[in-house]
Amino acid sequence: MLFVGDPPDLKPSLGIEWARVGEEIEQGWGQNFQPGLQSLAEVLGGREGRFFLRVYDPEVHLLDSVAFRYVRDLSRIKVNGTEYAQGTMLMPGKTGYPRTEISLVGPDGSTLTPVLPPQAQQAIAPSGAVEVPPLPDADCITCSLGPNARGVNILLDLPRIWWRLEDGRPDPGAWRDTPFVMTREEFRNHADADATLSVLSKRQSSVRAGFDDRVEQPYSRRIEDNRIAIPLAHFVDHAQIDRRLTEEAHFCVEWAGEKLPLIRVSADPVPEILTFTSDPPTIVPGQEAVLRWASRNAQGVRARIDPAIGYVESTGSVRVEPAASTHFTLRLIDSDIDDVTKDVAVTVLMRPDSRHLMTPMQLLEKVVEMQHGAFLEYYRGFLGADTTEEANRLRRAAQYWEGEGIIALVQGRIKSGNHAYFAVRTSNAITQNCIENARVLQINRMP
Repeated sequence: MLFVGDPPDLKPSLGIEWARVGEEIEQGWGQNFQPGLQSLAEVLGGREGRFFLRVYDPEVHLLDSVAFRYVRDLSRIKVNGTEYAQGTMLMPGKTGYPRTEISLVGPDGSTLTPVLPPQAQQAIAPSGAVEVPPLPDADCITCSLGPNARGVNILLDLPRIWWRLEDGRPDPGAWRDTPFVMTREEFRNHADADATLSVLSKRQSSVRAGFDDRVEQPYSRRIEDNRIAIPLAHFVDHAQIDRRLTEEAHFCVEWAGEKLPLIRVSADPVPEILTFTSDPPTIVPGQEAVLRWASRNAQGVRARIDPAIGYVESTGSVRVEPAASTHFTLRLIDSDIDDVTKDVAVTVLMRPDSRHLMTPMQLLEKVVEMQHGAFLEYYRGFLGADTTEEANRLRRAAQYWEGEGIIALVQGRIKSGNHAYFAVRTSNAITQNCIENARVLQINRMP
């Protein structure tokens, strides 16, 4: 117990008749007095140092005893420029604790320069203040104000708070003054490993813990090691861990009347549709297309394709056979966020009525009539250059029967130059050369 400035007042209670105050050194000074007749200040007579005080009843039976230190020239203590008091608590900032300065202030307002023991973790600043690094082992400060105070040691425990995760490993890691950052899954994994959040504080005997504004669960300090153990398993069923997080959550303790975040639980990444495609994108009636899709960050999210398909896996494929051109929508659905959507179109080309088209054999006969390369020019027209009615008739017939797989235009080299010919499949086994020389129309049986 340290007293500065004026010595403490000794107020006698019923039954106290005598007192003795003395120095806690061998062959030190001591004096008996009656508390009701003399004050402790009068008895000390300006002395400073380490003292004992014993009180007795009228029969000189010892009632109580206490040790204290008294330094007259020390008027007050400041921490980072703010006067240190019994209820002082030091909160870490966003980046933790800065270097802390402890100033011992004399009656005239000057800074008294103390003497630190060898190997101390603290240092003396040019101003005479004690510089304390942001380390929990440096919170306990021992210093002396020198020979004038008879070597009085000043012991000061900085009221700072530290925390770490402990899960039974031999080395749980360093104490922290900034929040842990983890995902919901990592929080659950620590809880499954019976991890506790260990809070180190000599000043605070208990804290309340919880998420964000609901800091309600009380935990008490263990006297033997000044630690408060908070099991993470007590909080895995809370909504911040049990459900998808759309924004960051904070696991806090209430310390010195303020909420202090010890763990930041990251918001879940937003579900995302990577791809949603149709293969092929264009079909004719009766043909199938395959819809394929892939997504990420979709754990616990429902996926649905409309129209008509319904709920599906978040990554997969499905065959469709629409009768008409259709826009399909893939939707990722979560109650806490807006739906994530992506569309794909399957185009259905409607076939013309074959009753109004040339048959494959009529098309073949027309080519035979043209002979000697005329159809080659018409085929170029089929590609878009020729817009005559005759070319349009050939174009429509060729398009239709190509779509049916009955005919196919083949490019090849015959004798000299590039040439084109139709391979037309029919149900018989007749093969006939219909165009002489380099233009060949083959009639092949169906495979």
